[in-house]
Amino acid sequence: MNEMKDWLQIIASLATALGFIALVFQLRINNKQMKIDSHQFLINSDRDLWRIALENDDLAPLLMASRWSSLDDVNPKEQLFAALMIDHLEHVFLRYQNGLIPKDIWPAIDSYIVANLQADPVSRIWEKNKQYYWPEFVAKYSIELA
Repeated sequence: MNEMKDWLQIIASLATALGFIALVFQLRINNKQMKIDSHQFLINSDRDLWRIALENDDLAPLLMASRWSSLDDVNPKEQLFAALMIDHLEHVFLRYQNGLIPKDIWPAIDSYIVANLQADPVSRIWEKNKQYYWPEFVAKYSIELA
């Protein structure tokens, strides 16, 4: 009888340990999902701001003047769109850095970021204002664009 009791205690202990391990994995999955949901909320908020700013002729120049150095030869709406595109690219990069974008698709996204940062007027806005962006983002793409 004692032997059976010992085996039952071992089995109960193992089940408890496996339950804790499963709980830890589930918490990690939930944490990652919450990060993804938070990032998606931010992206949606950004899109709303972009739409409002780009639809309002008076707002685009004000937003450009409040944050970015502007270009004299480019329409303020185009400049705002280019600057907001850089914000979006930085956000995608940070999602990758936080493990929210799979490594197997990153090379294609990385190429997309480089192509967008090379396009005019994005490239000129980038050169004038890159000091305002995340240091790792600036370091990586300053090297790739050089």
